[in-house]
Amino acid sequence: MALLIAESSAVISIALQTLVILGLLFGIHKATQKLSLPENEKKLIFRTGFVFVVGWFLLALTLAVLDALHVSSNLISPGIPIFFVLAMVLGLKVIPKWKYFEQLLDAFPLHWLFLLQVPRVLGIVFLGLMDQGQLPALFAIPSAFGDMITGLLAIVVAYWYWAKKQGAKKFAIVWNYFGILDLILAISLGVLLAFPVPFQIIPVTITTEIMTVFPMALVPTFAVPMGLLLHFYSLRVLNKK
Repeated sequence: MALLIAESSAVISIALQTLVILGLLFGIHKATQKLSLPENEKKLIFRTGFVFVVGWFLLALTLAVLDALHVSSNLISPGIPIFFVLAMVLGLKVIPKWKYFEQLLDAFPLHWLFLLQVPRVLGIVFLGLMDQGQLPALFAIPSAFGDMITGLLAIVVAYWYWAKKQGAKKFAIVWNYFGILDLILAISLGVLLAFPVPFQIIPVTITTEIMTVFPMALVPTFAVPMGLLLHFYSLRVLNKK
C-alpha cells in the first residue's frame, strides 16, 4: 500500500507540474502574439520564457531525484529554503526588470493566469498522505483545504473576470490574497515541521520529511513558488486597472 501511495504521488505531482508548465507556456505564446513587435522578438520572448520555466522545473526535479533536498534524522539539508528564496528573488526582483516583462504581462490573458491555479485542487493528496501516517495533520489539513479552496475558486474568479461581472476585480484581489496566505502558511509549516528530534521547533511525532524527497519535493521547490509568483503577477495587473 505504501508503495502504491508513493507511486501515485509521483504520477500526480509530475502531472500537476507538467499541466501548469504547459498552461503557462500556452499563455505566454498567446500573449506574445498580441505584442506589436517583430516576429524575431516574439520568438525570443517565448524561448526565454520556455527556458526559464522548463529549466526551473528540471533543476527542481534533478535535485529531488538526487535526494539533495532531503531532511531527516540523519541529514538536515537547507536545500528547499535556499531554492525557494532564490526562485522568489528571481521571480520578483530579476524577471520584472526584463525589458519585455511588462508588455508580456499586460498582454497575458488575466483569466488564464487565474486558471493556472486550478491544479491546486490536488492538494487533497496531502490528506491521503496524512491518513497513511506520512504527514502531520497540522500541515496536511490547512494546506489541503487551502489549496482545494483556492483551486476551485480559481474557476469562479476566472469566469467572473472573463464575463466582466460586477465586483469581479475585488473578488479576484481577495482570492489572490487568500491564495498567497495559503501558500505562505504551507511553506512555513512545512519548514517548521520538517526538523527531527532533537531539533524540532514544534513537537510532532510525524514530520514533513516526505515533502523533502522525490516526488513531493517538487511542491516546495516548484509548485509553491510558482503559485506565489502567479498570484503576485495577477495582483500586479489588477492594481493597474
